[in-house]
Amino acid sequence: MSMDSHKRDFAANARLPGIFALAAGIGFVSTIAAFVLLNLIRLFTNLFFFGTLSFVDRSPATNTLGIWVIGVPMIGGLIVGLMARFGSEKIRGHGIPEAIEAILFGKSKMSPKVAVLKPLSSGIVIGSGGPFGAEGPIIMTGGALGSLIAQCVKVTSAERKTLLVAGAAAGMAATLGATLGAPLTAIVFAFGLRHDANALLPLLTATLIAHGFSTVVMRRSIMTEKIARRGYHIYREYGVDPLERHYVDEVMTASVESVDAATTVGATLQTLFGANQLRRAYPVVRDGAVIGVADRMLLERFCAEDTERKRAMTLADVFAQHNTASALSSETCRLVATRLAVLGLERLPVVADRNSMRLVGIVSRSDLVKPSLAHFEEEHKRERFRRIGPSLSKRRFAPVRAGSRGFARVRKAS
Repeated sequence: MSMDSHKRDFAANARLPGIFALAAGIGFVSTIAAFVLLNLIRLFTNLFFFGTLSFVDRSPATNTLGIWVIGVPMIGGLIVGLMARFGSEKIRGHGIPEAIEAILFGKSKMSPKVAVLKPLSSGIVIGSGGPFGAEGPIIMTGGALGSLIAQCVKVTSAERKTLLVAGAAAGMAATLGATLGAPLTAIVFAFGLRHDANALLPLLTATLIAHGFSTVVMRRSIMTEKIARRGYHIYREYGVDPLERHYVDEVMTASVESVDAATTVGATLQTLFGANQLRRAYPVVRDGAVIGVADRMLLERFCAEDTERKRAMTLADVFAQHNTASALSSETCRLVATRLAVLGLERLPVVADRNSMRLVGIVSRSDLVKPSLAHFEEEHKRERFRRIGPSLSKRRFAPVRAGSRGFARVRKAS
C-alpha cells in the first residue's frame, strides 16, 4: 500500500450514508412543502381577488374589484405584519438572509413556528399581490424543515447545516444563483428558460462581466446586506484551508528526544529542564509506548506540594492518571490543530498507531503555522524564473579569457 493512500480530495466517515439518507428524506419533504406553498398562493389569490375558496390557478389581473383592488395588498401586508409581530420576526423579508444567518451564526437551528408561519405568510403576501416571488419563501421553508428534522436526530452542528441546506436546495435555491454569486448557475437557468442557442454567447459575456463588476464594486450582496446590518461579517470567497491540505508527517519533528518513564521527576527537572535546557518538552516513553509529554510547568506544578516526596516519584507516576493525547502522522494538520485547541495543549506526540503508541515524532502549534506560511508565499511571493526581452541576447555561458586553452582552440578552429 502506498504511503499516501490515506490522502484524498474529500473527507468521509461512517456517518456519511446516514446523513445522505436523512438529506434525501428532507429533500422529499421540502418538495412537498414547496407544492403546498404554491397551492397556498393560489388559494389566497382566489380569496383576496375573487372571493372564492379555490386552488385554481387564476391571474389577479382578471379581477373585477375596480379601484378597490388597491387595498388588497394593504390588507395582506397588515395580516402578515401582525403575524410577524406576534408570531416570529423570522418571516419578514424573502427568507434567504434568515436562512444564511441560521446556518452561519445559529448552529443551523430554526424554530417550528418558522416552518409553519413562513409558507402561510408568503401565501398571504404573494396571494394578495405583494411584490415577492415564491423562491425565497420556499428556500426558507425547506431550510426550516431540514433544521427541524435534524434537531430530532443526534447530529453535529456541521451535519445539521448540511441537512438544512438539503432542505433549502430542494426548495428551488438554484433559481437565485445569480443573486447568490453563482454566475454559471444563472447562465444555465436563463438558458433553460429560453432555449435560445444564439443568445448563449452574449449571455455568458454579460453575466460574467456583471458578476465581476459586482464583486469588485459592491462590498455586500443583496443576500448578505441584511445580515451585515445586524453586525455580522460574512466572507464569501472560496478558499481551501491550508491546514486541510497538509498532513502531520509533513510538518512534525521526526528526530525527537524522549525520556524513559522510569526516570524520577527530580532527575528530569535537573537534567532536562535545568540551566542548559535544550527543548521545551520531551515525550515520555515506557516499553516503547508513549504515555505522555513532560514539560517544566507540568512537573513543577506536580511538585508544588510535598516537593521532596514527589520529586522522588517517577514520570510513570505522574502520567498514571492522565489520558495520553496523541496525533497520527496520517491526520490532517487541521484536525490536530483543533485537538490542540480543545485540549488546551501546545504539542502532541505523533505515534505510528493507537494500539502500539510507538513514537515517530512530535508536532507543536508552531509547526502548524508552516502550512499557512507556505500558503502566504504562494499568494504573495513574486518570483521570476525566466527573463524576456534584451536578456535573451546575453550569453548563456561565462566568457572565456583570451589566454585560455578554450579560447585558443576556438581561434584555431576558426
